[in-house]
Amino acid sequence: MNDIVILGSSGVGRFVLHSIQEINLISKTWNIFGFIDDDLSKNDSYVDGIPVLGTSSWLKDNPGVAVVIALSDPAVKYRLVGRLQEFGCTNFPAIVHPHTWIAKDVTVGDGSIIYPGTSINVGSKIGRFVMINMNCAVGHDVTVEDYSFLAPNVGIGGNTHISKGCVVGIGSSVKQSITIGEWSVLGAGSAVIRNVDPGQTVGGVPAKPIRSISKIPKT
Repeated sequence: MNDIVILGSSGVGRFVLHSIQEINLISKTWNIFGFIDDDLSKNDSYVDGIPVLGTSSWLKDNPGVAVVIALSDPAVKYRLVGRLQEFGCTNFPAIVHPHTWIAKDVTVGDGSIIYPGTSINVGSKIGRFVMINMNCAVGHDVTVEDYSFLAPNVGIGGNTHISKGCVVGIGSSVKQSITIGEWSVLGAGSAVIRNVDPGQTVGGVPAKPIRSISKIPKT
């Protein structure tokens, strides 16, 4: 088995832990070495029986271990990946819960996390460090670019393109053949029937612009 650490010991991290444990019931793949957490109050503690080894600086001395970044915020994750790469970390496995349905030709990038109950249809491409939460339905020939986050119960129509670093709020739906611009946010329960500009927050039924961010992270 390969050693793996989970960066982040809150709700997402605990899900990743239990997901890895379920993967190991099918194929003994991972030795769960411990959690990493930059919250100093959690150092030298245990979460669900697994030790918290230290902060992300621990990876400076252990760059070869596999790392799962169990954080949902795209911008935070984006910055953190850059920092870990400076430490020499290169092993970021995707964690796909066994209770998902993913068509055989779908590609899932390194570092992505896919929750149970999700379906991903034929021809779709999931980028690196993407998180797709519970019970999402991703249509055929959809692209979800790096660092994007789909909250629970999101529905994405076929031929949609979700660009880098997007947040798609809980219960949102996106009409087929829509383009969602980089680092945009779709509010909870949104019904998106038109393209969304980069850096824009939209919400409502149908979704309308609410505001734009002043600075889009460099890509």
